[in-house]
Amino acid sequence: MHYSRARIQIVFLGLFAAQLRAEIKLKVHLDRVLQSDYLGVNQVYHGFAFMPEAQARGMNDADRAREFDRVSEMRLNLARTWFRPDWSNGDSLGNAPDWESPKMRAFYKWLAEMRARNVDVAMQAGWWFTTDTYFGSPAPDPVRDLGRYPRWVSDAVHQIVEKHGFRNVKYLILMTEPTSYEMGIVPAGETQWSYYVKMMHAIDRQLRADGRRGLVKLVGPNNSSGGIHLKEAAEELNDVLDVYSGHDYNKRGYDEWFAMCQSMAATVATTGKPFWLDELGKQDEVYRLTGEYGNYLAQIIAASINAGLQTSMQWLLFDQLYVAPIDKGDGKDGFHMGVHRWGACKWPHDSVDDPTSCYPQWGAVRMISKCLSGRKGTRTLVTESAGALKIAATSPQGRGLSALVVNTSDFAQTFSVEISGSAGTGALYRHLYDPQNALSPDAGARCHRPLHDTIPARGVAVYTTLRR
Repeated sequence: MHYSRARIQIVFLGLFAAQLRAEIKLKVHLDRVLQSDYLGVNQVYHGFAFMPEAQARGMNDADRAREFDRVSEMRLNLARTWFRPDWSNGDSLGNAPDWESPKMRAFYKWLAEMRARNVDVAMQAGWWFTTDTYFGSPAPDPVRDLGRYPRWVSDAVHQIVEKHGFRNVKYLILMTEPTSYEMGIVPAGETQWSYYVKMMHAIDRQLRADGRRGLVKLVGPNNSSGGIHLKEAAEELNDVLDVYSGHDYNKRGYDEWFAMCQSMAATVATTGKPFWLDELGKQDEVYRLTGEYGNYLAQIIAASINAGLQTSMQWLLFDQLYVAPIDKGDGKDGFHMGVHRWGACKWPHDSVDDPTSCYPQWGAVRMISKCLSGRKGTRTLVTESAGALKIAATSPQGRGLSALVVNTSDFAQTFSVEISGSAGTGALYRHLYDPQNALSPDAGARCHRPLHDTIPARGVAVYTTLRR
């Protein structure tokens, strides 16, 4: 049968219009809890704002005020930050530590700013494994290092948490991707994993011996590639770890992220301990500049919530100038003369247009972080997605509702949300991120109940009982 081009266009437009009219039905179950202690939508955000490297490149009080105002605006719950032995020990762990060195004082200032904004901190117990465990020496020496390095970690907890009073430092991340790749020499007779296990046990023992173990929770193993060595960690480090974690990058969308998160959490489920997606994102610098990247991040967040994870951490909250030894890193993985261009907002002295502004994704990052809330009894809830729309939900501080709806398609979608057990949740207010107008979100309009709405192509919406 022959159809004219005009006839085909009419049929296509009719199907498209029908797609717009068809209402997708989503569900939220207020009485079915996935995670009873949700920590929120969180960030890798390093304590570099007062560092000498940043100040030498022009970072000033106005820049810091702008940065910290953004932290307040998004209601950040938890920041994961870089921390290494050189900040206290100069060029070698063999040196006597100076806990009032310029870099330590700079770090204390940042910690104070986080504390003032009610931001908890997950601090690295060193960054590179095995390099940091024998920092300043030509090679590892297990007899020396299995005593000296855990002592440095324990002393850091004493100085930062106890002596300086930064009780918002609540977690230690046990290195960064410690057995995902080789970064340093592995002692003879050991594998990277076997030596990691020994070192982490030594850190745990030292903290216990010093009466400091209860001050922090230990998080690991923080590996990439979908969380390698998670099974081994559950078998060999369960008496050390309070929280399990892992990550990957570049998954194609919600379904792949959900499958990975679910698989990682299932690997350690028998321990009964929480799991973190401790990094996330897409290694495509051009794509990260687009409004659509905000939608991509929202898909990951929804997937992590629906997989029952305790938190997710975007890499990176802001573009940041790194400290030595990579303060001049360039040409790889988003580094431009020491500035890591992975964030939602620009570094204010970078060589980019309008360096005090934010990228389009900031509209989504700010909205989701603020509206989904975290800590203080926040729960995540069972939901039912459908078609192109993905839904995830929280009960902020155990009261009310925040529902995240993500449109994964290139067309607007009309939908309804059925809320079971919804008595007493209160009025809902709509916040919308449209990638076509990313930095001017539609915020705070009151919704009619039951909830019916239309979300634009690649849009992200949050419907929340929170009024703030």
